[in-house]
Amino acid sequence: MKKTDRKIVNLVNALKSKCQNSNNLYVAKVVSTSPFKLKLYDQIITEHIYVNNSFLKTSSKAIDSNITWDMNHNYVPSSLLSFIRKMFKADLLNAGDTVIVLLDGVSFYVLERVTKVA
Repeated sequence: MKKTDRKIVNLVNALKSKCQNSNNLYVAKVVSTSPFKLKLYDQIITEHIYVNNSFLKTSSKAIDSNITWDMNHNYVPSSLLSFIRKMFKADLLNAGDTVIVLLDGVSFYVLERVTKVA
């Protein structure tokens, strides 16, 4: 086992000792998206993180510039373009977002963003 792998194992064990969660689901905060970092309790995770590509694939600015209507194609209502832009932007993860994380072995899988509704 490499030295960095041992650090990850120690980190996972420290997290497990703080939470008696038998199903390995955790609530974490996104610290940074580039490089991607998570914060679970007082631990910062920087390795072995897996995130759905749609959460990080683009930026808000790129969405605005790429979702447009080309005059050579059939007409697309501006309300539809606006809706699509809004949906894609809502999917992006940002620092400070709360996420559900599955811990499997030493790997952290970001499953979904959590938002307050009430």
